[in-house]
Amino acid sequence: MASSADESKRLSHIGADGEARMVDVSDKAATDRIAIAEGRVRMSASTL
Repeated sequence: MASSADESKRLSHIGADGEARMVDVSDKAATDRIAIAEGRVRMSASTL
């Protein structure tokens, strides 16, 4: 059995079966957020 602390760490959009599911966010207040991402693409010189 999971403790209440474990349950609070669960993602609301992941079901018990581990599959993603839709969640209603219509009442959620808008917030400003910043996301920073970095990536690399490797290819041969002839591809470029």
